[in-house]
Amino acid sequence: MSLLLLSAGCSFTYGNELSDDTPDSHSQKSWSALLANKLGYDYATVAKPGASNQTIARSLIDHITHSTSLPQAVAVMWTFTSRFEYNDRIKGDFIQVSRESAKTNDSIRSYYEVFGDDEINELYVSLSSFFYLQMALTAKDIPFIFTTADSSPLKRHFAVNPNTSISALIKNIDWSKWYWVDHMNDEDGFYAWGKRNYPVGPRGHPLDQAHQQLAADMLPLALTSLR
Repeated sequence: MSLLLLSAGCSFTYGNELSDDTPDSHSQKSWSALLANKLGYDYATVAKPGASNQTIARSLIDHITHSTSLPQAVAVMWTFTSRFEYNDRIKGDFIQVSRESAKTNDSIRSYYEVFGDDEINELYVSLSSFFYLQMALTAKDIPFIFTTADSSPLKRHFAVNPNTSISALIKNIDWSKWYWVDHMNDEDGFYAWGKRNYPVGPRGHPLDQAHQQLAADMLPLALTSLR
């Protein structure tokens, strides 16, 4: 029986600007697709360009809840904490919110000014998403590993730790399942590490070489955590 690795994330997992990038399908050269190949697993993804951490958690939980078969492993790259989603009751769908979209959309700007532009709220929402997905995967006995495109807000909070609710989430997240990109040099996740060390595309995404190196670097943790 073939085994399946299911990934989730934003454009860094979907594979925007990689050499096989097309408008209609995800890349087979992303870090997560390469990791699946190294493990000998089939590969699928629910990654969405521009996704927030709320979207990443929701999309993956929706998939494992409604799919007729469960993946044998899950790999997630979380994204920038400054992204959010909310349900637009008029459109009947979730809307992505970010500093960038707030510049061009009045409704999103209002939402962001009231709700989003606060680092404590950013951290609480993202940490809740991490914990929410961790619990869902654990409940279904699906092995998983997490990494992140941007860890700088988390690092700032770990140093200051001003909020007891956030502290409670930090204590309940299983950090042993996390791969910290270039942690020895205190990098800020895949995005900063990739931009510093490897070629990037016109829109700022690290290209094939960075994804190849990340997959190789994550393999030891994957071998112990996903089997």
